[in-house]
Amino acid sequence: MAAHSHRDELQLPKDAIVFGAFGQITPNRQMPELFQAFAELQKELPQAQLLLVGESQQIDLGELAANAGVKQGLHLAGFVPELADFVGWIHTADVVVNLRNPTMGETSAIALRAMAACKPLIVNDHGWYAELPSEAVLKVPVGDPLALLSAMRKFAFDADLRCAMGASGRGYVDDNCAPERVANAYTALLGKVLGSLMADI
Repeated sequence: MAAHSHRDELQLPKDAIVFGAFGQITPNRQMPELFQAFAELQKELPQAQLLLVGESQQIDLGELAANAGVKQGLHLAGFVPELADFVGWIHTADVVVNLRNPTMGETSAIALRAMAACKPLIVNDHGWYAELPSEAVLKVPVGDPLALLSAMRKFAFDADLRCAMGASGRGYVDDNCAPERVANAYTALLGKVLGSLMADI
């Protein structure tokens, strides 16, 4: 069944460009940089929207918005318990911003779900994110609102780029993240490790 977008419920302008951030909103999600970049983008593109989906922890989003000068276009969906509804919120966005610092090198389920939904993706250029193909994601340095703004501008003003990178991201997920492919890769790796250990005995 196709995911249900929430754009109509948000009563967005027809020409709205929606940037979405998903998952628990914690200090490592680079919210000050995101709000700062979004506020600058809105000066050029008033119809830009920022959607945050997830429970806020240790962050006052109202204060962040006020400090950055974000007065409109901010949508807070809060915690979404049902996976199907959560995926629907991902489909509501035009671009997914998935920043994280520090990172332990973990694989991001949010990033993979965004790419599976054909959504162009902005990530920090470190950890696991740095391993993602450049044709599928735009990578920005940690703590650099100007670089983040540049990436957001590229997507905001180029629908063809959004479409192309979204399709590349979906191709990456299809080629590398199907359960049977992952299982086969683990099996092959474990076989190599076991073979190396046995050779040393």
